[in-house]
Amino acid sequence: MIHTSNAFKDALLENSHCVAKATILLKNGETLQVDQTDIFQEGVKIDDGTSSTSTFDVGAAVIGKLTLSLNNIKDTFSNVDFTDAVITVWVGKSLGNTMEWLKKGVYNADDPQASASILSIEALDNMEKFDRNYDGSLTFPATMQSIVRHACNQCGVILGTNTFDFDTYVIQKNPFKSNEQVTWREILSHCAQIAGCYARCNTDGQLELKWYDQTVFESNGLDGGCFDNGAPDYQSGDCADGGNFADYASGSAVDGGEFDQSAWTNCHHIYALSGLKVATDDVVITGIRVTASDEVKRGTETLKGETVLYGRVGYVLEITGNPLICYGQAETVAAHLGKKMVGMRFRKMSASCLGDPSIEAGDAAYVTDRKGNAYSCYITNLTYTIGSYERISTDAETPSRNTSKRYSEITKALVEADRNTEAKLSAYDQYVTQMNQLAMNAMGYYQTVETLEDGSRITYMHDKPKLAESMVVYKITADGFFISQDGGKTYSAGIDKNANAVVNVLAAVGINADWINAGELVVKDKQGREMFYASMETGAVRINAERLSIGSNPVAMPEQIEIATSFYLQMNDYFGIPTKADGTGDYTECETTVKAMFGSQDVSDAAAYSVLADSSVTGTWDASAHRYKVTNLTGETGKVTFTVTYQNRKATGVFQVSKNKAGADGVVYVVTPSAQTVTVTDEGLTPGSVTFRCAKRTNLDETVQAAAWLLEKTTDGIAWEVVDYDQEVTGYTKTYTLEDQTWTGIRVTAAPSFWQGGFPRQGLYARTIVSMIKDATALTQEEVFNKLTNNGEWQGLYSDSSGNLYFNASYIKTGMLSADLIQGGTLQAGNKNNEAGQIWVYNDSGAVVATLDKDGLIASKGKFKEGCEFLGKLVSGYSTMGQIMIEGGTIYGYFAGKQRGLIDCAASITYQGTNYRGFQIKTEFLDIKAERLATMAGQSGVSNMCGSGSMSVITNIVELQGALRWEKSTYYFINGLLCSAL
Repeated sequence: MIHTSNAFKDALLENSHCVAKATILLKNGETLQVDQTDIFQEGVKIDDGTSSTSTFDVGAAVIGKLTLSLNNIKDTFSNVDFTDAVITVWVGKSLGNTMEWLKKGVYNADDPQASASILSIEALDNMEKFDRNYDGSLTFPATMQSIVRHACNQCGVILGTNTFDFDTYVIQKNPFKSNEQVTWREILSHCAQIAGCYARCNTDGQLELKWYDQTVFESNGLDGGCFDNGAPDYQSGDCADGGNFADYASGSAVDGGEFDQSAWTNCHHIYALSGLKVATDDVVITGIRVTASDEVKRGTETLKGETVLYGRVGYVLEITGNPLICYGQAETVAAHLGKKMVGMRFRKMSASCLGDPSIEAGDAAYVTDRKGNAYSCYITNLTYTIGSYERISTDAETPSRNTSKRYSEITKALVEADRNTEAKLSAYDQYVTQMNQLAMNAMGYYQTVETLEDGSRITYMHDKPKLAESMVVYKITADGFFISQDGGKTYSAGIDKNANAVVNVLAAVGINADWINAGELVVKDKQGREMFYASMETGAVRINAERLSIGSNPVAMPEQIEIATSFYLQMNDYFGIPTKADGTGDYTECETTVKAMFGSQDVSDAAAYSVLADSSVTGTWDASAHRYKVTNLTGETGKVTFTVTYQNRKATGVFQVSKNKAGADGVVYVVTPSAQTVTVTDEGLTPGSVTFRCAKRTNLDETVQAAAWLLEKTTDGIAWEVVDYDQEVTGYTKTYTLEDQTWTGIRVTAAPSFWQGGFPRQGLYARTIVSMIKDATALTQEEVFNKLTNNGEWQGLYSDSSGNLYFNASYIKTGMLSADLIQGGTLQAGNKNNEAGQIWVYNDSGAVVATLDKDGLIASKGKFKEGCEFLGKLVSGYSTMGQIMIEGGTIYGYFAGKQRGLIDCAASITYQGTNYRGFQIKTEFLDIKAERLATMAGQSGVSNMCGSGSMSVITNIVELQGALRWEKSTYYFINGLLCSAL
């Protein structure tokens, strides 16, 4: 990934708008500066990749591509010849008063095309320079590092990774035939595949051999596991020691890390997506299968390259057809690749996202969908277009399609470039050319000065505005000048005050030195032909010269060179152990004698021997006879390596052993469906039909097997019911159309034949099950709960794909429980002391409208609906007056299902002389039992009449000549009821 400042990241979150500029070095040496006014909108498009599409490749060497669209409305570029131009392009973003520019690469113009107003230039990165035919200039034995470096020298590309994984691997002999058509890019891809890398050119145009950063997705935390059906306890997840209550320092401590900025600098977080397509399962690499490509002929016997599987069958990456994996080296290569890749996990996906110029092919990323699900991905292909959406993908075969085989040939050219062969530059000229390009396209630097207590200063020059956010740091002190490429954590190059220099690659016209200590020393002539070669890794020394002198005396070339350089071993390097089918073998003649030869002289007794046997090999070494005898082999293959030293010369030999088994081939039958699951929706079934195929596998061979077929259905996953069957063979495939949405799965069996009713006559070939799953978006929460808990039988905490949690338990004890729905038998609140048990009910505004606790039910709103039954007393505590308010004003009285009467508070009876309205009681019989009936009165307080009789009542008070007088009336009552007119 391209390093950016935090300010750049923050600005990109606000909007993804960026601008572009480019420097174009023409073939005639002229330089054009192109800014954003010369580039059309969406005028910069960059294609980048580390794997081919649809597969996950090891060793891919993909050519990056730039499409640059220039504004030529005013014929600004009409007279410019862009053929073979070198284009360096930047993408930048405004950060207030400054611009931060990201270098996006160096490209070589390939196909300029012009229209009336648009000049479109297609340019390829430096990887296309390797698309030239191999000239046979390699010499063997050779390490992969020397092969890659030689390829860079021959094709004019600077090697950016001078060391890479497994770069000391030695290819003993020339694997290429004299008439074989192969390009340097294919050879480079072969090396990258053995190293377990991809090859690409970085933004400076340098070749890099790298691999995906798997540590990004590693966590120091604990895996909580899942609610599986482990018995008696859940078996998934991690375990940690909780310690004891005697020593609180006991137990395990786990640090999950911090949310600091540096923790996220090696990974992208992509969530602004459009059109995300993501696989349902992670890809987990379970094994690496490597096959040696060449043949070794011994007399009339021809031995094909061995095949070795590291890991287990499942999602297996297969490496075949690589000529650099010599006979006997498959196990070594498989072990290296397996240790590096087995267990690697990622999710296949493709999406369009907001453009981010810092993303490069090979970067790690968390891709998050709209539901918040995050997927671990590696960007294997991308297309960045300025001002538009960026297309990204993680390419791989799905786990169901990747069984145990992959492409049989190594990844080759993905973009074919038809280029004229350029005049080859010397290594020094190549570095000078690149240095000039860097100088011409260099960006400015930022400076930080640290003043020490004594007044002296340490100066830092860095590539971002803040030193803490920079990756490239130059540190200047009194003790030297130092260079760091990891933000100042380590300084890998520089020169100290004693003039001791540490550099990556030193290019010079001449070097005068008292001594040179080199891992590999190569001397070439002007045509690039090797004259002298010496390797510390392999111990090989080669001299290719017309004349050779030792001191002042000339040497006769063929004889003396043979004497000086020919130290080798004579030995039997292979034995096939006759083995029975049960694995027991005959080791009587399984031995080899090692003879050390110096030219034509046997120096075995004067040489020193080192013997290293594989863990699968058991044997004895006879030091006096220089003989190794194998007594047992626990694996299928094994080897014994001999390293022999004589007079500072070293030679290595390998004794390969393998079991040659006798017995019949094992046979297994398989039935494979065209779909592993069928999705059930309201619209129907997807897919609507499933095709099944029966096959017979013998070792690595597979042939189709004709069969009779049986179809069974299930609605509960337990009981199976026969739907259809063939009594006799019908073919090796069978297609069933599915229509019933109540099924939860189908089971298909292949057999030689079936009896009436679907019973097999002669045993089965194979059987498989296809699940029919209801679409989660069509399920109600109750249906989801029932599916997760097996209709309430399984207890536990469950989560669906949308992140909803479902809890099923016989007993739950908690402080506060909040839920949209609680479904169950008895819900208890409180404990044996009936304390703290409360149930609160909220309305839409979050206000409490009802509570249920140890004191009873309190509700401020709501209705008692029809069907409610009161048992006991209904007491009103509305106010001190004991009021009961009835909406509508009418209380109806029922007995034995029949209305007996009513109290109507809305009656129209008016009490004359007052503002109060009365109410009426309607019934067939009214029985009022009371000591008295009271009414409110004036000055006399309370007047009442409960029996029969008369009562004087003041009916009117008037003023007459300054005096008050009142009028009286007599009212008559019968049994307490007023009988007089008012």
